[in-house]
Amino acid sequence: MPKLFGFGQAGYGRPGLNMLNNSFNSFYYVGAGLKWKIWDWQKNSHERQIYSIQKDLVETRKQAFDKNVSISLEKELFEIKKYDELIEKDKEIIALRSNITKTAASQLENGVITSTDYLTQLNAEVQSKVNLETHKIQSLQAKVNYLTLKGDL
Repeated sequence: MPKLFGFGQAGYGRPGLNMLNNSFNSFYYVGAGLKWKIWDWQKNSHERQIYSIQKDLVETRKQAFDKNVSISLEKELFEIKKYDELIEKDKEIIALRSNITKTAASQLENGVITSTDYLTQLNAEVQSKVNLETHKIQSLQAKVNYLTLKGDL
């Protein structure tokens, strides 16, 4: 495409534009120009190739990012499912541990076991409750991570 431009300069000095006159004079000059590169040595085609390659690179990076996000979402869904299953199993374990602790309390009252054995059973029940709460927190963390990756949080 042709480019049209203008220029100008003004001043006051000695000598002015007349070199034979030795006095101070003002001077100015203005002009216009037209610039048009008829032959660009394939610069435009090289730039188009560069832009095309950069566009392909951005598209490839976008696809890789989308794939990585998809893989991360599947991983978080697996984690959520895993922790939900662990919570259900923890509830079953707590029920069984509670029964064992009640039996141990009865045996302690009858003198069949020692207080140390009872405390061991009670500690196991408390530990199973702690495991349940830990798995609930981990499940919530996995859900928050999933929503964050998905962009809903």
